Amino acid sequence: MKCNYVEAGCNWRGTVATLKDHLPKCLHTPCPCPNGCQDSSGKIRQVIKKEMEKHLRECTHRAFKCASCGTLGTYITITTEHDKVCEKKAVSCLKCNILMERKQLSTHLKVSCQLIEVPCKFESIGCKTALKRKDTRKHEVSSEGDHLRLALDTIVSLKKEVTDLKQKFLAHKDQRTMILTITDFYRKKRSNSHIFSPPFYTSPGGYKAEVRAYPNGHSQAKGTHVSIFIMVLPDDSYNDTMPWPFEGVFTIELLNQIADHNHHCFQLSFRGDTTESRGISDFILHSDLSWNPAKNTQYLKDDTLIFRVSPQLMPKEHKPWFNYIMNGSSSNKLALQEDSLRDDRPLVFKMTSYSLNKRKNKDWYSKPFYSSPQGYKLCLKVCANGEQAGKGSYISIYLRVLHGPYDSFLKWPVTGSVTFELLNQLSDTNHHRQNCIFKESDNFKHETSRGKIKFMALSSLEKDELQNTQYLLDDCLHFRVAVALEDHKYKPWLTPTHRE
Repeated sequence: MKCNYVEAGCNWRGTVATLKDHLPKCLHTPCPCPNGCQDSSGKIRQVIKKEMEKHLRECTHRAFKCASCGTLGTYITITTEHDKVCEKKAVSCLKCNILMERKQLSTHLKVSCQLIEVPCKFESIGCKTALKRKDTRKHEVSSEGDHLRLALDTIVSLKKEVTDLKQKFLAHKDQRTMILTITDFYRKKRSNSHIFSPPFYTSPGGYKAEVRAYPNGHSQAKGTHVSIFIMVLPDDSYNDTMPWPFEGVFTIELLNQIADHNHHCFQLSFRGDTTESRGISDFILHSDLSWNPAKNTQYLKDDTLIFRVSPQLMPKEHKPWFNYIMNGSSSNKLALQEDSLRDDRPLVFKMTSYSLNKRKNKDWYSKPFYSSPQGYKLCLKVCANGEQAGKGSYISIYLRVLHGPYDSFLKWPVTGSVTFELLNQLSDTNHHRQNCIFKESDNFKHETSRGKIKFMALSSLEKDELQNTQYLLDDCLHFRVAVALEDHKYKPWLTPTHRE
């Protein structure tokens, strides 16, 4: 009689009666690994008794302790996954080869490694020198004159920018223009439809109004003319702060769509009586809408009319003590009006989950915005871990051009400039700032991006006690963007603000 485990190498021979005594003592009996390790099929590994001692010494699932930090686990886990993240494991800096615990490496690279490349601390005002940390002091001394010139140029540029912004504000602070586009003119004329514009304000904190147009005429002009009216609407936000009834003039123009002249114009005056609606039923004959070669006019084109309405109002504040409320954050409607008036306004975008985006090399996009009212549609693109020459060491930032509703009226390719700022979250100083200029040769068009590959060194994001800066806080970055694009219109007088 042979042993049941003869194939495993047991040479025992005996009778059936002695087999029962042999099997419990047989060294070739397979036993499951007490550590629970698995074979290639995913089942618990079976080890013969005589090899069990050796297996337990080599088992990948045996108990094991990290030699650096003392963490307990299985051999395979400690020597693979844990070994890659153990904070107390000795590692060497790739730049200077100094040995240290892994948890100290990040601080070492950011603060003390003398061989790592860092930007000049005057980078924000234009110094592009890249140098090793050990050479920074020498550079600051030898380039003191250059840094002073850069600081002076920055001050002059900022002063000019402030002056230009003041001039733009003064030029536009009282300008409110509503453009109403009426499409499908003939269909709406046949159905006797009337069109309402979205409400607009005569000035920030001013009167609320809307335009009403009748393609097939109104009242006695029905069937022969286009009629148009202005309605002054009640608005709970400002009624108590404005004098009533209101006085002013609205200039209504039906735009000539083949040249910027001979627009059909009429003025509606409100003289302080109690009527809050004014209009003209016989604004223009239907027969005058088509092309007139003698006057070079065509008001109806592609089945569309375009009206421009400009208020000329100087509302006096009836209760000046409301100034604080009107100019404060409690008035959301006013904030929206003021926001829509501001050309080239800086916008601030908050990027959350920075670490996740950096780890996954994921691009982050801001919400879309416009370069100006009826300007280019844009968004901000940020590569948290950099790309190309800046990958792994810098944040890369770009301005991206999107398809927008006013593209057919704008100049292409995009030209002008953009100022990117990464905001210091400790104080309103030392924001990291870079400017980018776009020329026609850059061919900046739809779904393309232009910006700075090496915008900000990753090592400079954390808190700097000396400079009192911290750009990365609570895993968030704040970017401020100011665009100054040359969005000259091809037919600026036709640029729509509302489509019906």
